Amino acid sequence: MTVGIIMNLSNEQKFLIYSLQAGHNKDKLDQVKKLLAHPLNWEEVLDSAKWHRVEPLLYHSLMDLPEAQIIPIEFMEHVKKSFYYNMATNINLYSELERLLDVFNKSGIDVILLKGSVLGKTVYDNDSIRPLSDIDIMVKIDGIEKADKILSESGYVFNEKRSKEWVRENNYHFQYTHPVKNIIIELHWHILGKSEPAPIAIKDHGIINRLWERAIRIKAYDNKALTLCPTDLLFYLCVHFLKHRFLTPNGMFRGVFNSRGSLLQLNDIYQSVRYYKDEIDWAGLELEAEKYQVNRLIYSTLYIVRNIFEADNDDLDKIPNAYDPLKIDHDLIALILNRLFDREYVFSMNPVSFYEAMISGNLRLKIKTLIHIFFPPQEIISKLYSINSSSKKTYLYYLRHMYDVIKQNKRHLSAKPTLNEARVINKWIGLN
Repeated sequence: MTVGIIMNLSNEQKFLIYSLQAGHNKDKLDQVKKLLAHPLNWEEVLDSAKWHRVEPLLYHSLMDLPEAQIIPIEFMEHVKKSFYYNMATNINLYSELERLLDVFNKSGIDVILLKGSVLGKTVYDNDSIRPLSDIDIMVKIDGIEKADKILSESGYVFNEKRSKEWVRENNYHFQYTHPVKNIIIELHWHILGKSEPAPIAIKDHGIINRLWERAIRIKAYDNKALTLCPTDLLFYLCVHFLKHRFLTPNGMFRGVFNSRGSLLQLNDIYQSVRYYKDEIDWAGLELEAEKYQVNRLIYSTLYIVRNIFEADNDDLDKIPNAYDPLKIDHDLIALILNRLFDREYVFSMNPVSFYEAMISGNLRLKIKTLIHIFFPPQEIISKLYSINSSSKKTYLYYLRHMYDVIKQNKRHLSAKPTLNEARVINKWIGLN
């Protein structure tokens, strides 16, 4: 069902994917050169690069390529501007991060760096090319108050609509902004929150204790910070990738499939496997994944990475079980691969029974289903809109829910998911 999907991609999409690998893979570099000999829709390449947040990486691959002279000047100027803007942004963020790490170290607080804050310095080996929009750090749960005080004294302002008490109880990080430096920091104490989509909701704090036990020092930060060990990093990047496929841009879960930024996140996983391939404890990864019942999801994500990047060499061949048809989620893989380059959000706020009812032509079933759509159980409304299920405001959100269902089905009719895709999305939203 999903094997060979790379062959169905357009030349523009192939160009984007091969470019991400050209710096370390001669075969992919040759593929880029061959594609440059064909007419390409450069507007499509650029729009796709923007959507997937890989413009700086694209320019870095093309900047010294002699064949790039045939690329339209306007295109190269745009990705060049994005590259240098990203470089300036990263310099500012890394400089601030190093300053804060000094403060945390002097205060005796250990810090684990997450996502872009560490990937640019390690697996990419170039802190100018991996886009970094904010700083993600994790401290131990008993160090949150001290870390909060440090950030406040450094000019950062708590930037959440809810109180710190509510966020600490229901989420997994605080967000802060600096009004002068225009920097966002997310202070984590867990990698996932209670309100995550059901398949990846990990509430147990035991996993965090083990992450801290296995964390390693980062030489690039003069050992002032920690990073997840290679095995835990891969676990985290996979669940993080899946989480963002079912979030809207403002971070709210709405029963929507979102491909935005997915190619960058897949590349993070691919580069991490390449960088750490001899250090990853695959058996340990499977045990941790099985403990939280996300093993099929982890291996499905790795299957997608191999499929997209066509890693037929040694890069990903060591992964056990990732290609075992009994250990992957075929419907999830099909949804992601089929929709990866769609630059629209795919909504499925309706339960699968809606589509089945519409097909059946049974009027009574249709009416019953529509009632179920517009008036789901109160706990579903609380999940959809991230509100307390016991709040009286829940009833007001039923009106909002009716409006959203009508609006989204009208605006996104062209992106209506197939029956199988609807099942997958509804599984994540907790409707089936």
